[in-house]
Amino acid sequence: GAACTAVTMLSYPFVTDPALVVPLILIEGFGFALSGPALYAVVAAGTPAGRSSTVQGVYGAFGTLATIVAAVAGGLIATWDLRYPFWLGGVTLVVVVAIAVVVDRGRIRAAFAPKA
Repeated sequence: GAACTAVTMLSYPFVTDPALVVPLILIEGFGFALSGPALYAVVAAGTPAGRSSTVQGVYGAFGTLATIVAAVAGGLIATWDLRYPFWLGGVTLVVVVAIAVVVDRGRIRAAFAPKA
């Protein structure tokens, strides 16, 4: 999901026809639709019994805070160049996906290993 979102964010600065933005938005929305439930499932699976709802609430609050900070920062960065927020967001997501792959490479290998 994050990879779909990263690709679309890195693609926005190259779009010259407004009609091409709609397909990119659809792909980005698909990426978010994949990421959201998966991230909440990871949070739920990694919390102690009885604390899941508290941790999910804190996770949601930090997500809202991150949205606010990103909107303000994106607006400030866009004063330099309108493409910079997209580059920053896309590159950040690529780095996050790369870190996630490195951290969880054992499970990824196991998921794609041939079944005997």
